[in-house]
Amino acid sequence: MLGVCAIGVGTLLLSGCDGFRVNSSNFSDTTDITQKIASVRIDNGSGAVRIRTGATSSVKRTVYYRSDNKPGQTHRVEGDTLVLNECDQNNCSVDYEVTLAAAAKVMGENRSGEVEVTGMSEVGVRAGSGDIRIKDVPGPVTVNVRSGRAELANLGQSAVVEASSGDVVVNGVKGDVTIKAHSGGTEATGVEGKASISSASGDVRLDMVTAQSAKVTAQSGTINVLVPRGQAYRANVTTSSGDKTINVDTSPDSKYVLDLEARSGDVQVDYR
Repeated sequence: MLGVCAIGVGTLLLSGCDGFRVNSSNFSDTTDITQKIASVRIDNGSGAVRIRTGATSSVKRTVYYRSDNKPGQTHRVEGDTLVLNECDQNNCSVDYEVTLAAAAKVMGENRSGEVEVTGMSEVGVRAGSGDIRIKDVPGPVTVNVRSGRAELANLGQSAVVEASSGDVVVNGVKGDVTIKAHSGGTEATGVEGKASISSASGDVRLDMVTAQSAKVTAQSGTINVLVPRGQAYRANVTTSSGDKTINVDTSPDSKYVLDLEARSGDVQVDYR
């Protein structure tokens, strides 16, 4: 069952807003959701998407449009899946604020606009242009952002991130971490699993809270790795142009392998 309550209608006249929203008409409404939602599918063209848990389930949207025709419904429930669609007309964007009574699996793509997901069970999202922020997720997380910053925090399983242009910041991951950054800095802290990080352009900082193996490659940038005490590490470190500083105990027989390569930049390994 869906119940829609219109909040407001107006005309956006502010300068400094993004794109066509300047001088666009806009309205907001809220839809209460009574069905149990197990998953959310994002298929939005332009606009922000924010999803979190709360006491009850609802979808609030703000719609911006340039047309004599006011856009209709852009979201629906299919079985136990909430679908967040784009407008079915040109020059239109939708901001979604979704509140769910229970954690759900979140998948899909937001082609232009930020994505923020908090407290869901599992996440696999893509963003064409806009930042992605994911936190407090007990299940696996996969993120792909073409132009924007990726921030992940407090994850219960693995994290896989690919960023074409923008920084990657990961903090607190109980599982393995895999990061591929094409242009931007990379920081992964509080990592309990194995780490595999590739950076084409940007510095890499890795802080591992448990003894694990790590593979880090930086084509242009420095590599700084922190590891816990109490273990020796097998350090395979190469630099084409830069210094190597290894301030930890090493052993060729250790099962914990630090495979670190910097094409242009320094490599340093220290204890936490």
